[in-house]
Amino acid sequence: MTVQRGARNRRYAANILAGCSLVAFTCGLAACAEILGVGSEFEDIVGAFCKCEQFDNRWPNDLTGDSFYPCDDYVRARLDARPELVADWVSLFDEQGCASCQKAEACANAPPICIEQGDECITDTSCCGFDEAFPTKAYCGITDPDDPTARCTGDENFETCARGGEACEKNEDCCGATGFIAGCSPELGGRCIVLCDEVNDASCPDCCATAYLVDGTPVGVCPDSIPFTEPPACENLCEDSCPFNFACTATPFQLSEPAGAYIDVNACVGF
Repeated sequence: MTVQRGARNRRYAANILAGCSLVAFTCGLAACAEILGVGSEFEDIVGAFCKCEQFDNRWPNDLTGDSFYPCDDYVRARLDARPELVADWVSLFDEQGCASCQKAEACANAPPICIEQGDECITDTSCCGFDEAFPTKAYCGITDPDDPTARCTGDENFETCARGGEACEKNEDCCGATGFIAGCSPELGGRCIVLCDEVNDASCPDCCATAYLVDGTPVGVCPDSIPFTEPPACENLCEDSCPFNFACTATPFQLSEPAGAYIDVNACVGF
């Protein structure tokens, strides 16, 4: 079952958790690089790099996560935007053996293909330094509470910060607090709550839930960071659609803290 979740939710809710007032989130590839053309001498390298399937749906061209730039267009654009870095990237391509799809991540994660700290972004994986083992070493977040533009950032304490569901005393204890994608919730037992969306779910891969705040605002949240007595099954999560004979329904799930409380989560329910 394909699960879709709202890309804007994490950024919006992050500012709620951090006590900020984010009212919009806009960014796009155009701010990073214009789609131009790379010289013919690089076509073979671009082709060798982009043959790898992991880059087919790597760089979304809008906030929905439903549409992606073709790899070759994206790579050419990034190379053209930073010509002073092309020679270093080509050298890295040879040194790291990025013609091999098993090794190509080294080149995807190097400038100018990746997005550097402080530059506009849509996805965590596009940021230079992104590491699946430490999802907040580099990620796409809000760097200025007065500016809703998402930019690549990272937690200095990414190795020691508290992950989703772990105990905390303040926001800064939580992985993702630097970019306002996580916060410490005393109302939920003093634990770190981690936000997610359909293109940024490294903290809970393929298991981002659409939950509802008290005022009815939907937010993307990692279920394992919420103290559910029985968490929703990842395969049953949905944003607004489900397989045939199922409906995507806001379903109450009980919390262990505070006792007796519930949070509504979108889940596929049979007719």
